[in-house]
Amino acid sequence: ACCCAASQSGGPAKTRRLEEGEGLYITEVAFDVLDRVASSAMDLQQPLDSGSFAVEAARAMAHELEAPLGRDDGFVVLRSVQRLLTAFAEAPLAWPSSMRVSHTFDVWRTLSTERWFKLILDVPKVIFALFYRASATTVPADESYEHLLVAGAAARNVSMAPHAIHLTDLRSQPACDRTCLLDFAATYAALALVAAWHENAGDVAQLLDESQEMFQAAGIFLLPEAFEDAEWRPMLTALWGILASIAATPLIRISRNEGMANSLDEQHPRVVRWHDSSEEASCDRSDPLAPTPGHEVLGLYRAVDTIGRLLTWHGITWFASHGTLLGALRHGGVIPHDCDADFTITATSARLLRSRPVLESLLRNGYELSFRPVQNLFAVFRLGAPVEQPAGWRPQLYVSREPYLNIYVLFSGDDGQEFYSYVSNQDIHADTYFPSFALFPTETSPFGMAEVNVPADPNLYLDAMYGRNLCAPSRRDPQILQGRRRLRVAGLRVAATQQTQFHSIG
Repeated sequence: ACCCAASQSGGPAKTRRLEEGEGLYITEVAFDVLDRVASSAMDLQQPLDSGSFAVEAARAMAHELEAPLGRDDGFVVLRSVQRLLTAFAEAPLAWPSSMRVSHTFDVWRTLSTERWFKLILDVPKVIFALFYRASATTVPADESYEHLLVAGAAARNVSMAPHAIHLTDLRSQPACDRTCLLDFAATYAALALVAAWHENAGDVAQLLDESQEMFQAAGIFLLPEAFEDAEWRPMLTALWGILASIAATPLIRISRNEGMANSLDEQHPRVVRWHDSSEEASCDRSDPLAPTPGHEVLGLYRAVDTIGRLLTWHGITWFASHGTLLGALRHGGVIPHDCDADFTITATSARLLRSRPVLESLLRNGYELSFRPVQNLFAVFRLGAPVEQPAGWRPQLYVSREPYLNIYVLFSGDDGQEFYSYVSNQDIHADTYFPSFALFPTETSPFGMAEVNVPADPNLYLDAMYGRNLCAPSRRDPQILQGRRRLRVAGLRVAATQQTQFHSIG
């Protein structure tokens, strides 16, 4: 039977559009096949060799999805599913490490940013089952969640009370590292599973949103990193298994079969709790070239110096980048109209950034670390800045104004690769690569009364970022954007001792 059918009147009796657009419908046969693939993956006692049903079915589904997706690049989610199924079919026991690097980006971005409640209602739910199988094969789920990974009625009798109490214990921790955050995510997912067995779709949606926020806060940038042998790995294994179990509950299966997936997602939208304080000073955005208020500039200098010293102390390699690097080279400090600071670290160092010692050091110095999943970067805020309400205890904060300091992440690809590219804000960093010798080892450059780390060849870095021999001191400068002013990167470096005028900090 055909799994994918073209859009047409009088088509198969039970078909459903997964995405807006033309050309792709998924039949009930396809859903049944994917359900069986997911069930086989969840059964750790069932072997998955090249001749097993799950592997052959995954190969067939990948082939069915390939043609329509190849004609429409807008189907990002389904393309990720197709690539994951292909990798699983080709290497069922080693697919996480055998996937092409570019494909891992697509799959991980889908998993990180697409709403989980919507994913489990559709074809992508098979992702969670395959991730669970790949992870549990080497690192079992944390024992506190094993009782949830059972089929049938056993899960119906699970009480919410122990998991609610565990949430209280997690909230009491002064600093929540990656293990803590993934424990948060698994606990919220466990509560969502109980809600699913009680057929409460609203609670499932809300609890899954909470779980996904905690997962995003953990700051796992790359798919291979999710399969590292680390202390937080059992929590992540448990999370994948619980999410796959939610997708297999009658509530989700019946909603999908009756074509209610889209309506359920619309009935229970993600709750965005932004809080903005009008009393909080911020940069004047009405005029991109308006000077930054003096007290904001002073705060930036303090943040750059303090956070830079802390990162160095904890062995995290970093350098000033983007507008902060431009300011260091041209002004010897903050660009007059800049509102934030920019650092860059490597993906390896990013793992240290979420460690408890680093988080506690930041807290003791008046800062808190957050993660922005869509931009795929870290952000450092002052303690006391406006945060998401009403849950101020959350270890992940979203603030409605610019952070004091953005931390971008570089990735070097396969071992031995001598070029780096950004995994943060990939839309604006597309096709931007840096040779390793241009970045490391870092040097220092004056920045106000202190110093910052800069790339080994800052001019080459800026050429790669902004174009050869054309560099804007700020992307918001309309004269630069309109081509009225051209600057040579090689002429930007100015020693701080040559500066005759600094920002007012009064």
